[in-house]
Amino acid sequence: MRSEARHPVWWGLVLGMGLCLLAFAVLYWSGFRFMRHEAGPAATERKPLCYVSPSDTGFIRLAPGKDDKGQEMVPVYPLQPGAAASGQGG
Repeated sequence: MRSEARHPVWWGLVLGMGLCLLAFAVLYWSGFRFMRHEAGPAATERKPLCYVSPSDTGFIRLAPGKDDKGQEMVPVYPLQPGAAASGQGG
């Protein structure tokens, strides 16, 4: 194959690689943007870690309900980084 015949093949390969890199860059940046986008109210909804009896802090359950004395269990939420611990759930 002569060098004149390789010229269009070479530019075709360079153009193909450039288009592939461009496509990967667009997909990468669009995925990065979607990952950083918050999903609305569901993303800010806090779920309790567990439920504790108001009179006996040793009585812990993973589901809401009542303790042995018939009192409603109090939800315990995770602390936000930098938030002061208040001792009260909710």
